[in-house]
Amino acid sequence: MQLLQSGDLSQIPKPENLQECSVFGAFSLDAIRYLLQAGKVYRLSRNDLLFECGERGDSFFVVLDGSVDYFAWHFGDYSYTRTAGFGDEIGYVAMIALQDRAGKAVAREDSLVLEISANLFGELHDRYPFDFGLIVLNLARNMARLIRALSQSLASCRLGR
Repeated sequence: MQLLQSGDLSQIPKPENLQECSVFGAFSLDAIRYLLQAGKVYRLSRNDLLFECGERGDSFFVVLDGSVDYFAWHFGDYSYTRTAGFGDEIGYVAMIALQDRAGKAVAREDSLVLEISANLFGELHDRYPFDFGLIVLNLARNMARLIRALSQSLASCRLGR
C-alpha cells in the first residue's frame, strides 16, 4: 500500500467523475476537491491489506478505482461478505459505531482508495454542511442496501438455498 503525494493526485479520477459514484452522489465539486486534498489517497496492489481486524476504526475509505474485498472475522475465521467497487465505501460502520474493525479489507485488484478520517469527516461538516448532509444520506442508503443484501444471504443460508 502506497500513500500518494499531492503531486501524484493527477492519477485519480476527476472530481466530475466522482460525482457519479454512490458516496459522492449530488456532491459539489468543491467538497470533493476538498476531500481529495485533505484526505489520504492510497494506491493498492492486488492482495494488499487495506486494514485488519482489531485496528481502530477511526476512518473509512472510498474506492476511487478498482475494488476491495471485505472479510468479516467470525468464530476464529474470515468469511467473505462483499466487494466494494468504484464509489463504494469500506470501513464506515466501524467509524460511525466507534468500534475497532471487525474484519479485514484486501485489494481485489490494483486500486486507489481515499481515506476519510473521523476528523476530516467532522471538518466536512463545518466547511460544507450541505454536502455533509448528502454524504450521511448516501452512506446510510448504502448501509441499508448492504444490510438488506446480507439479510437475504443469511435467510438463504438458514433455508438451505
